[in-house]
Amino acid sequence: FGYVASAPGDENIHFHDLELGWLFTGSGFFPFMYCYKTGNWLLYLEGTSGQWFYDYSVNAWREAGQIGG
Repeated sequence: FGYVASAPGDENIHFHDLELGWLFTGSGFFPFMYCYKTGNWLLYLEGTSGQWFYDYSVNAWREAGQIGG
């Protein structure tokens, strides 16, 4: 993941990924992330090689490069 933006004391963050664009998550949401590029929520799969997400717009597991293309 790339650039991260958060306000002091805020548990929510916005960050930029080169393939997915801007994402939103926070301590009350993670491992769920909102993808602004697609307008949908994604579920991040931790502990895998690469960036795998459950993409609720297509109800399938996808790699970051396959989302919103």
